[in-house]
Parts: sequence; structure tokens; C-alpha cells
Amino acid sequence: MRVQSLRRSRRQWLAWLAMTIVSLPMAGVAADSAAAPARVSTFIEVRTDGVERAERLLRAYAEALHAGDPAARIALLQETDRRERFVLLESAADSQRLLTLEMQEQPRVDSLSALLAAPLDRRTHRDFGPASAAGPSAEHGGSSKQPLYVVAHVDIAGPVSAGPQAALERVATAARGAAGNIDFEVWQQSNRGNHFNMIAEWNARPDFERFASSEAAREFRASVAPVLGSLYDARLYRSLCCAPAAAR
Repeated sequence: MRVQSLRRSRRQWLAWLAMTIVSLPMAGVAADSAAAPARVSTFIEVRTDGVERAERLLRAYAEALHAGDPAARIALLQETDRRERFVLLESAADSQRLLTLEMQEQPRVDSLSALLAAPLDRRTHRDFGPASAAGPSAEHGGSSKQPLYVVAHVDIAGPVSAGPQAALERVATAARGAAGNIDFEVWQQSNRGNHFNMIAEWNARPDFERFASSEAAREFRASVAPVLGSLYDARLYRSLCCAPAAAR
């Protein structure tokens, strides 16, 4: 049974990688030879009796990816209130190189298969809106030793109109200027342009809670509420290894 499970996990992972390659933007002209950047989120849920082992395997996998491409930002996060749920965030300048590294580290994924409570949920994205400026400002207090990460999934029903786009841009700008914010990024899913992940790093939980109650955050929620295709889902995480979830 374990052999069958490992084979099934390998087939699933290879299928996801193949779908990722298909979804990557293709160069329009030969002169445009720059590699496409990678923005990947993989949500992982394991059995509650396998959390410690899964954490070790995932940490080793994330560290191997980071070692293979030191310039990439590889962040392994664990949900604060549900330790069996993780997310791996990958941000690299060269998507093909990242895919190659993932393939090389496939045996580590195979080892995880027996611990999974559900299939891995791997999604590729592109940056949405202007990137944040380099480095947190001095008034924000810099990076915390134990920051809080928040990943919020926003599903807009149907084509994304100017209204939701503007709302996403406004809340990103407001969050980046809020006290205690280290970083705030918005990723748009490659194969579903109406799905977004807002990825934030805060010095501490009270900073996030203060912003979540702010006029800017409440205005954002009110703006997108009528067009949401599914429940607004925001999860709180702590960092387990590697690089920040999103870097300015």
C-alpha cells in the first residue's frame, strides 16, 4: 500500500508541475529571452498524528530549494492555530530553474505522501499591481524575530472589473503604510485571474489586528463582499524556515 501511495504522489506532483509549465507565459518575440518569474503557493494539510515528522520533511524540502537557488525566497509557514496546516511560498526570478529544483527534490515529496490528510494544493501566480518599495521603513520598526504572516485568499466571482482591482491596490497601499507592517504582496493566480492571494508580514499579531480593524481594511472588505465567489479566507502563520514570505 505504501508503494502505491508513493507512486500516486509522484504522478500527482508531476502532473502539477506539467500544468505549471503549460500555464507559464510564453515569450512573444525571440528577443524577449528573460526567464519568467515564479510565484508559487502550495497549501499542505497533514494528519494530526504526523505533524512533527511532516514539519521535518517540509523544512528539509524548503531548505533544499533555497540552497539550490539562494536568490529565491522560499518560505515555509505553519498555521498558528492548526499546526497540521502549512503553506510553502516560492518566489524566484526563473520559473524553469525552480521547477528543475522541485523535480530534483521529488523524493522528499514522496516521503511526505503517507502523512497527507489531503492532496497538495499547488498554485502558480504572477505579481498584481505595483511592487512595494525596497525594505521596511524605519517607522515600521523593521523585521521582528517572530513575525506574523497572513495569507488571505480572495475569490472574485466572474471577470475582475476595475472596482475590485482598485480595491486590492488601495488595501495594499494602506497596509504597506500601516504601523507594524513589514511587507504586503498581492499575487494573482495564473490560470484563474479572478483568484488572488494577499501575503502579509507583520511585526506582531496586534499590528495585524489593528490594521484589520482600520477604516482601510474595512472599506476593502465592504468593496469586494458583493463580488466574492467564495468565503473570504485569511489564515495566520508563523515562519519555520528560509526567507521571508514576501520581500520588498
